[in-house]
Amino acid sequence: MQSVSNTLDVRSYQADVCEHQHSYHQMVMPLRGCLEMEIDQRAGRVDARQGAVVLAGSAHSFAATQENGFIVADLSGDMPETLQDLGGFVVLSPSLSDYLGFLSRALLSGVSEGNKQLMLQLLLQLLCEQPERRVQLDRRLQLALDFMQQNLGSPLRIQQVAGMAHLSSRQLQNLFQQQLGLSPQHYLLQLRMQHALTLLQDTDLSVQQVADACGYQNLSAFSARFSTYHGYSARCFR
Repeated sequence: MQSVSNTLDVRSYQADVCEHQHSYHQMVMPLRGCLEMEIDQRAGRVDARQGAVVLAGSAHSFAATQENGFIVADLSGDMPETLQDLGGFVVLSPSLSDYLGFLSRALLSGVSEGNKQLMLQLLLQLLCEQPERRVQLDRRLQLALDFMQQNLGSPLRIQQVAGMAHLSSRQLQNLFQQQLGLSPQHYLLQLRMQHALTLLQDTDLSVQQVADACGYQNLSAFSARFSTYHGYSARCFR
C-alpha cells in the first residue's frame, strides 16, 4: 500500500479495470463522464449525481467508460469523524456540485499549495454538512437519470422523462427533491453544462455544435446559460 501527503487535483481514468488499495483515504468527485467503481464489494459509480469516499485499506476497483474528469483528494491524515461512516458512494447536494465546478476552474488555472489545502478543507466541510449523504436511489429515479444522461442532445421535456421512468411529472419532481435535493430541470442543466465543458475542452467542435450536442438549438440561449452557470463565456473558455 502507498502513503501520500494531502493532495487535491483533477484526474482522468482509463477504460482498463484497475484494482488496488492504499493506506490513505481518497475522495473521488465528478466533473464529467462516469467512473464505474466497486468499493469493498459494493458496486456503484461516480457521475453527475454522486461521488465516492474510499477509506484507507478498502479494496476497490475502477474503470472509466468515456471521456472523463474528476476532482480527487488523497488524505493521509485522519478522516473527519463525520465522514468515517461514509465509505462508499455519496449523493452530492447542489451546493457541493457547484463548488466542484469552481474547484475545477481553480485547479486547472493553477493555484498555490496553500490555497489547495484551504479548498480541500472547504470540500470536506461541505461533504460533512450534507443532510442525506448515503445513496439509496429509487429504481425509477435511476431510470430517469440514465435516460437524461443518454439524451443530452435532445430537447427533453420533463413529462417525457417521467414517462420513461413510469412516473407522473409530479411524482418525478417529488423523487428528485426527496433523494437528490434539486429539481429535474436543475439536474438536467448540471448534466448539460458539464457535458458542454467536456466538449469545449476535449474536442474541436464549434460552439454551435456544442450547443446542439447539449440540447440547445438556439446558440444565444446556450451562450447565456453557459456564462451564467460557469462564470465565463463558452467562446472565452475555448
